[in-house]
Amino acid sequence: MKKLFVLFGLLFCNYILPFDKRFSDFTMEYDQSEFVAKVKIKSIELSKKDKGYYDVSIEILNLFKGKKVKTFKLSYTPYDNYGLDFTKNSIWLLFASFNKENMLIREFSCGSFQIDRKMNTDEFPSIEDSFKEKVDRKIDLLNFLKNKKIKKINVYNLRISYKESCNNDLKDYSDLKQKFAVYRLRINKDLSIKKITPVKEFDNKMLSDEMLKCLNKIIKIENAKIKSIKAETDFYLIYHYYKDGEKNLITEKLL
Repeated sequence: MKKLFVLFGLLFCNYILPFDKRFSDFTMEYDQSEFVAKVKIKSIELSKKDKGYYDVSIEILNLFKGKKVKTFKLSYTPYDNYGLDFTKNSIWLLFASFNKENMLIREFSCGSFQIDRKMNTDEFPSIEDSFKEKVDRKIDLLNFLKNKKIKKINVYNLRISYKESCNNDLKDYSDLKQKFAVYRLRINKDLSIKKITPVKEFDNKMLSDEMLKCLNKIIKIENAKIKSIKAETDFYLIYHYYKDGEKNLITEKLL
């Protein structure tokens, strides 16, 4: 059976503002998935028809991208027990795609994760709150993309680079209610940036103004293999604010 294979969790090196240099794997997961949803597992069993797969029935709780389905196939090998994580009634954020037979296929273990997993709070007291914050951030971002009808964040898989850091002494904005911001880059066919437009800003005018000013000054498209594109395109950049101890971090990485 010939399938459309989906790559999850591939990391590409790039700058993060202002302290890190990683590319957002969320963008890869979202763009290369045809189906993204919060789902409840109704049942899971070894497929009698397709060797190497589980048949999983689901209830869609929130569909962010793609069409409604009631089942998907989960790949496995005799050497893994990943399918055992998909227990009945567990809640998952599922990233998947369709094969040529129009069946929803889940090939890899990265990207998707169980939302209601049990946490070892005795050994790690803060892990539950930290995980909940990560889930809430991702759900908020997915709802935003859904409401704005953004199906692709980075159509041509373009790479960006920064000439310098935006702010090495970022102020404390931990009182922000809006923890992420989205900017639309209009890209010319020769990969030059035509315009940067805020689509969603942080709820602090000073921070938002500084971010836009900085991005217009230091950002550029840098691709070794792609020198031009067929038509102008929109490329979305998503930034998250985190308080990391004494440091204040704005990053493309959904930590």
